[in-house]
Amino acid sequence: MKKLLLLTALLAGAAGAYAQSKATNVVTLTSGMTAKLELNNTTNTATLTFTGPSDRWFALQIGSFTNSGGMQNGTDVVYWNGTTLVDGNQNGLGSAPSADATNDWTSTNSVSGTTRTIIATRAFNTGSSDDFTFVYSDINVDFAWAKGSSATNTLISHGTSRGYSLNNAYNCIAPSAPTATAQTFCAGATVANLVATGEAGATFKWYAAATGGTALASTAVLTTGTTYYVSQTVGECESTRTAVAVTVTTVPLPQTADTTPDFCSASTIANLTVTGQAGATFTWYNEPSGGTVLPTTTALAGGTNYYVSQTVNGCTSARLMITPQFVPVPMPTASESQSFCSESHVSDLVATGQAGSTISWYDVATGGTPLAGTTLLVAGDYYVSQTVGSCVSERKHIVVSFTTLDAPSVPSETATTCTGSTITSLTVTGLSGATFTWYENETGGNAIPTSTVLVDGEDYYVTQTVGECVSGRRKVIINIDELPIPVAEENQSICAGSEVEDIEAEGLAGAVLTWHTTPDGPALDEEAVVEAGTYYVKQTLNGCTSGAKEVNVTILPAPSIPGGNAVQEFEAGATVSDLEITVAVGAEIQWYVMDGDELEEIGSDHLLQDGVTYYVTQTIEGCESEPLAITVEQVLGSPTFTLKNLVVYPNPVVDKLTISYSEPITEISVINMLGQVVMSKKVNTDKVELNTEKLQNGSYILRVATAQGIASIKVVK
Repeated sequence: MKKLLLLTALLAGAAGAYAQSKATNVVTLTSGMTAKLELNNTTNTATLTFTGPSDRWFALQIGSFTNSGGMQNGTDVVYWNGTTLVDGNQNGLGSAPSADATNDWTSTNSVSGTTRTIIATRAFNTGSSDDFTFVYSDINVDFAWAKGSSATNTLISHGTSRGYSLNNAYNCIAPSAPTATAQTFCAGATVANLVATGEAGATFKWYAAATGGTALASTAVLTTGTTYYVSQTVGECESTRTAVAVTVTTVPLPQTADTTPDFCSASTIANLTVTGQAGATFTWYNEPSGGTVLPTTTALAGGTNYYVSQTVNGCTSARLMITPQFVPVPMPTASESQSFCSESHVSDLVATGQAGSTISWYDVATGGTPLAGTTLLVAGDYYVSQTVGSCVSERKHIVVSFTTLDAPSVPSETATTCTGSTITSLTVTGLSGATFTWYENETGGNAIPTSTVLVDGEDYYVTQTVGECVSGRRKVIINIDELPIPVAEENQSICAGSEVEDIEAEGLAGAVLTWHTTPDGPALDEEAVVEAGTYYVKQTLNGCTSGAKEVNVTILPAPSIPGGNAVQEFEAGATVSDLEITVAVGAEIQWYVMDGDELEEIGSDHLLQDGVTYYVTQTIEGCESEPLAITVEQVLGSPTFTLKNLVVYPNPVVDKLTISYSEPITEISVINMLGQVVMSKKVNTDKVELNTEKLQNGSYILRVATAQGIASIKVVK
């Protein structure tokens, strides 16, 4: 094992300034054996944690050697002898180690299951040449191990139960996290202002995360509400991090209603108005930072920048810039033409001025007295000025006029709508932002609610209102368009089990028919099963719904299930029409086979297949019965065709089916459960191999023909 000997003195000197420990990882020597060595530079002691089997001796050689240095004469070794940990010395390859005159290890041991754990401690340097001297600056240590090849504590040959673990690196043991508490600063504080305490000689690093990341620069500016994390480094070992909540008190800028205030006479800083937090003091400067503090008696210069900060509880804000101007007050802003539709007053005139200004109205361009807000307006000329502080602007000329709104527009004087419609269904348009009001009279009367139900042939009237102006009334004549009720026979008979959609009715093109159990009840689901009784049908078209047509429904009973045996025999070539059943005179017969979980119709000429179940119904006056299930069994055409001589394998089949018989086979057929021949092969041999790769998974009937007759067998793929 290589040692960095040149660094030993330097590292030892540096390490001596701090309390340090370092240790190897838990080294797995072999199954059931581990070792870990810890060095404490404060106490100059080494602690060995050594585990091995609880039923035999096991040993560990410690020091600096290569993989050929096991049992090297004079090397340091410890071993368990069944009673204690022995401090020993190697006597060379093939010889048992000798116990040292003094056991310098203080040890304890415990057993859990089949594992013994030994914890032992001794000084770095025992003063004995028999013991390996530990040097804290060493970067790694070598282990050689052995254990008894059988369950005994007598030191006998270990055989192959030995090995090495070289260059086991030491890792420093980090100090505990430093001590730090929540801290409060003024705006502008940096990481360098944070405070933490730790071990003597420790250095501190601050981070933005609990783990990982890069240490923050000391110049990094702190932000309020942020948690910072501090570690301490002792020697080469860095601790875990302590969370520190930081509050940064940021004093906001002073506030002002106007950062460019206008003055119309000589003024000083004392005339500038700013506000701040309770108890704040304000300081004025001639620069955004640094500069000279200005007394409040400083005369203001137009267009010059002044800067003000506020100080609260020792924290000072950034500076707010205020630039005073010496300009005349401009005329207020106002529309030069203002129109009204009813009796109005001076207070209804609109003009805006600067923040904090006072608006004054006159009926003359100069001189005169301001008009009271209650003064009644007349069409003509008016004048407005604004006053800011002691400064008064020139007057702006305003012309007042009076106008009338037009009545709103409707698509047509006659509105066609549905029965039951209300005023909300009528279409009306007007000016942007207008509201509409409806009446039953051409003049006078009270407004009617929009929920009013419209009456056919009646006249209604609508106005539009914009602001305080109301238009004249627009007439609308109502035409109620009633939909006819659907056409349907009043008395209908349908089969038991029929659904609502099976009741017959006709409506207008594009109309939607709905069925109900009462004239005004909710619509029924089309798939609901019909019961005997009275139903009502309506039609809906273009948002209008007709009245209801009454239909009396009688339920026709379903025919009885056809009669017949559930299991019947047949000979080859027979069809379903050859099966024996009994039905009502004049009934229509329908045969089925089961396809998956649904019945599939088949013709009366469908060939019977051995072992298949067929289903038959009878239909009388359009009503079909429940099905009768008949399972068929084939009677062999020739008694000499014995099934015991017929071999079919494998069954179920994957890709190849083998059929053999004691006599030559003449034809092979594969038939699906719908009676369809999906594969057929003519042969003349007593053994046939059939490729079934292309068959879909499912059940099939295999028909085998010989000179003796035909046999059918069910196969599954």
